[in-house]
Amino acid sequence: MRSLLFFRACWGAVLFLLLFQILFPAWRILPLIYGQTAVPLHYNIHFGVDTIGEWWRVFTAPTVGLAIALINGVSAKMLWKREKMLAYLAVSATLFLEVFLSVAMVFIVLLNISYG
Repeated sequence: MRSLLFFRACWGAVLFLLLFQILFPAWRILPLIYGQTAVPLHYNIHFGVDTIGEWWRVFTAPTVGLAIALINGVSAKMLWKREKMLAYLAVSATLFLEVFLSVAMVFIVLLNISYG
């Protein structure tokens, strides 16, 4: 019973973070950058903006996050019958990576707001 609660809590947090990664830039910067030929995607403290790209590349982080969630979700479901600890690890790693991707998305949004 506790394991089911853990999995539901982790997947709920993962889904919330995925929605955040999609809706936050769509709400905050998409009206500013839509249709532009080049938007800043990465900032380096030594050189300033060092990566620019098309406006839709802002959504690379949620795409990677969705792929990671799907792959780890399927692997966790397959591993649950044989090795429960690896299933816990897959779910926990997914949540950990989604947190980092959400932080990266916040920085991308802040970068585009400051240069927009």
